[in-house]
Amino acid sequence: MTVCVDTVSGTNLGEKLQTAHNNANPGEVLDCRDLTGAQFICSTVTLSKPVQVLFGQCDISCKSDTDPTCDANPGIKITIAGVSLVGAGPSLTKLHAPAGTASSPRTIIQTTADYLTLDQLDIRFDSGNSGNTDDMCVKIGPA
Repeated sequence: MTVCVDTVSGTNLGEKLQTAHNNANPGEVLDCRDLTGAQFICSTVTLSKPVQVLFGQCDISCKSDTDPTCDANPGIKITIAGVSLVGAGPSLTKLHAPAGTASSPRTIIQTTADYLTLDQLDIRFDSGNSGNTDDMCVKIGPA
């Protein structure tokens, strides 16, 4: 079954995706492709069921410059094997966050799962990373 995430209640992509995931059955597809343009994950989205998430042409940020309450670190946390995050293309689906600091490193995707699939995504830190080696686009291992 496919869940159209754009029809789920929530004020941003993160809230919509978390609500859709909470109500989904294992193995379902969470289709975010109708959420295009600038999108935000304002608090960590935890994926604890094996689902496939489809993203469209969008620019997803884990922090907002205009809303101080919008700051997810990590943006997406995956706690089970079998999750797939699939974009529309590396230059079409962008998942990013500002660089962290030495006292507050950032992670965009964190997983403790044995395996996950990342496909057709551009995952990066915004410019301005001052060489903080604790920042990670994808962190694999214990929290």
